[in-house]
Amino acid sequence: MEREDPRWTRSRAALIAAVTTLLDEGRAPSITDIVATAGVSRPTFYQHFGDVPTACGAAGLERLRSQFESIPGPVDSGQGEDEVIATMTRLLEHLLAHRVFYCAVLNEAGERALTEGIVAFLVDRIVHVSPFGARLRARPGPHTSDRVTALAAGLVWLIIGWLTRDEPEPAAQMAARVIAVISFFTGASDASA
Repeated sequence: MEREDPRWTRSRAALIAAVTTLLDEGRAPSITDIVATAGVSRPTFYQHFGDVPTACGAAGLERLRSQFESIPGPVDSGQGEDEVIATMTRLLEHLLAHRVFYCAVLNEAGERALTEGIVAFLVDRIVHVSPFGARLRARPGPHTSDRVTALAAGLVWLIIGWLTRDEPEPAAQMAARVIAVISFFTGASDASA
């Protein structure tokens, strides 16, 4: 089936919804569980995903993407630090609210592709939507892309470590730390430039 085919789109959405439901319930999904919950056949599963970890990774990215889309944007480059912290706090509160899901996704899809997908997504948000992006675009350099990728990878590692702790610190406190890291990396705290 072609990706533009509505049946393909519906079956993929049903599979991702099934994986999301199973992970939200704290279950380690099997292909049998996923297709039964989605109401599709096993061959349909394989048209979309090669294995369960890939399906879990897709569900994780989809939920994260939909959460980011609910955050107003593009962010005004004049947005103050308090507003940026509030936005980041909202995202971290989402991660905490769905902690079982995200920790299961990381366990089930603990592969490089998922991490790379999240990092690429954050790079896009940092460069094109965040108030720090204007600063990066104004001072492009030969290694700007590498700097932003390193920043996003570090943020992912920092947030995963926070999320998987027995007792994560409050979301607002973590958000302030994340913003401090972004400010340092992008030079946003440097008033001279």
